[in-house]
Amino acid sequence: MAYDTAYMKKRLEKQHDIEGLKEFLNNFEKERLNWKKYINEILLPIDTSYEKIAQKIGFSKGSVRKWCVDGELLQNRESFIKLSFALNMNLEQTNQLLSVYGHYSELYAKDVNDVITIYVIRKRQDNFENERYNYQSLQYWYEKYKERLCEYRHKINKFYYRDISTRGLYEKVKLIKEDEEFEEFIDNNRLIFMSSYSGLVNYLELFIKLRTQELGVKSFHKLVEKLNMNARYEKILSNLKKNGVLPKRRELIAFGIHLNMTLEDINILLNKANMMELYVKDKIDCIFMYFLNEAVKKDPDLLINNAFKMEALVNDPMIKKKYEEIIERVMHLEYNENAKEIKNVAKFVYKALEKIDLLEDDENRELLDLLR
Repeated sequence: MAYDTAYMKKRLEKQHDIEGLKEFLNNFEKERLNWKKYINEILLPIDTSYEKIAQKIGFSKGSVRKWCVDGELLQNRESFIKLSFALNMNLEQTNQLLSVYGHYSELYAKDVNDVITIYVIRKRQDNFENERYNYQSLQYWYEKYKERLCEYRHKINKFYYRDISTRGLYEKVKLIKEDEEFEEFIDNNRLIFMSSYSGLVNYLELFIKLRTQELGVKSFHKLVEKLNMNARYEKILSNLKKNGVLPKRRELIAFGIHLNMTLEDINILLNKANMMELYVKDKIDCIFMYFLNEAVKKDPDLLINNAFKMEALVNDPMIKKKYEEIIERVMHLEYNENAKEIKNVAKFVYKALEKIDLLEDDENRELLDLLR
């Protein structure tokens, strides 16, 4: 029997201790996402020899073996895109590969490289043999538009940002039939591409502002020092703002937790990055969900304070509405008489993860490192 995610989320919310979480994970083990099983199901029909599979898809024999035998993931987002081309995946399959199994963002219609990838995949579906639309040609397309758009970096057209939704842009790209029309589309929307992650940056900076005010520090650098955070988060923010480079999904989740985001805040953050919300069928996501829920159960003010402050600060009408809905919901929450103040959500989750044995050693080390 397959369970839907809504049912599983309700069951997860009812777990009151670690033993309950363990039982939940065991009961729904068959629902778990499994990269090793997924990649074997895709590659074995090609051939039974790793060497022959590798030759056909353009990866090394060692890489294919690591995926199929050890369950090791590909090294970066670009490798997942390369694999999707090798397997002639359509847009839906490519997005599933990137977000569900790779833990990266889906192809994003406001990122110039992603919009090129969307267009080339669409054209490739119509004419698989045309070398103009293969993976190798993508690099040429990337460089061509990188030079064209370089001079517009950091210029933000707020009208475009508000007026054209990501979904609307995505649908427009899918309708483009010829390269000349695509070039015109890029030129007409270049300011959007130059501000592709401005919404994500703004959202992060609002939380950074709140945390710096709470702790009485003057800058994000001082906040990192005050919280003993890994210096990687300064690089992540700088790379995102200056170069439009998204962090890995779990890095972004951990970043949000360091900023005292609740589960609801984290999901908004992931939406801003065009990434899948915390997903109950992913084991690590599920554990994050459990402990973020526990943090709010122990200190309901985390949810209430974030909701009130963010509702007053955000300009995005959709985000503002979400916080209004949260405020409406929390007004009916019953306070725990034994509620404790949690000043540092990352420390709370870190200590909780140290006490459980629900993850493999490598996963444990990765998560603990992200939350330091």
